[in-house]
Amino acid sequence: MFGQKLNAGWIGMSFVAFGSILPVLAHSTKPLKAAHVQYVPPEAFNGSVIPSFISDNFGFDGARISDYNRSVWDWWYFDVVSPTDNSSIVILFNLAFDTGLLGGSPTTAANTDITGTFANSTKLSYSTEAPNGAVIVTTQEGGSSGSWNEAGIAWSSSSDMKTYVALPRYPCGPKEPRSNLQIAKNFGLANAVPDSNAVVDLTVGDEQTKYTGYGYHDKLLNTELGDRPFVESFTDWYCGHARLGDYSIVWFDFIDDDLANTVSSYASKDGKIITASCKEGAVKVRPVDGPYPPVGDGKFPSAFNIVMDLGKEGILNATVTREVAVMEVPIYERWPGPAIGSINGGPEMTGVGLWEEVNLLNPLA
Repeated sequence: MFGQKLNAGWIGMSFVAFGSILPVLAHSTKPLKAAHVQYVPPEAFNGSVIPSFISDNFGFDGARISDYNRSVWDWWYFDVVSPTDNSSIVILFNLAFDTGLLGGSPTTAANTDITGTFANSTKLSYSTEAPNGAVIVTTQEGGSSGSWNEAGIAWSSSSDMKTYVALPRYPCGPKEPRSNLQIAKNFGLANAVPDSNAVVDLTVGDEQTKYTGYGYHDKLLNTELGDRPFVESFTDWYCGHARLGDYSIVWFDFIDDDLANTVSSYASKDGKIITASCKEGAVKVRPVDGPYPPVGDGKFPSAFNIVMDLGKEGILNATVTREVAVMEVPIYERWPGPAIGSINGGPEMTGVGLWEEVNLLNPLA
């Protein structure tokens, strides 16, 4: 996994919106009204696995895979970015072995990566494993909780997911029954929290920080790749989110291993979805100072331009610019930073976001 073993004291993070709280990394979770409870043992399943790419089979934010061999992976991703300085935190709850997901564990399915930056741009990076596996509880309404047993790490959400700043969505539309989760070939997405007002209380050793920012949560899964390693499973992706003026936006631009391009866009305002689409032209994400399609030159752009079709509201044109890297490995970088944009060339809007690029054309070292 990326980083070192967790020895960080206590980390707390909450996504808060209209009175709802989604605590992350608490030492315990309040049980939800369960529709589905799944225990994931630490050892790899010996056999083939078929993930669920159709909604409602396991609940919106629940596990999408019944058993975990060394090829498949499933994750729950959380992040918060501060609107006033370089503070940020990213937490990944993985169900993955290292052969299925770069950064997964060689020994146990349940593992976690925590990265972030303090206000002074100092970085933190920790990893931990759950030697006795994990338990995921999913409510009938779609909310979830997860406990990575004996790793001291867990999350819990509101059961009905109706109280967040931005409504949940699938890659091609809002949360609706029998929706397709596939955002690209072999990849599925459920975005429970496209945007939120978040509170972070973080202690790492003797260093403590508290701040209020913008939070995000999704889950991503991948099907079996057979004998192909993760680094050969696709070519590149750009994805991220931002609070821009009164708008919450999310973008995903994906190039698969056959160089086919797929996209997914989301925008909401005042608690209402403006667009949630995977149609061609729904969003275009391009590096400001780098080639497209990307090449394997080991470089990452300093900024991205995002053009998103908001339907009747017009065309959003935004630029996000990195200020500090939360994660830096040869094929993968993640950054918080400022966002600036306008709709149809109108009044300028500002905000902040967090985004990433995974470029599998880059050399691993």
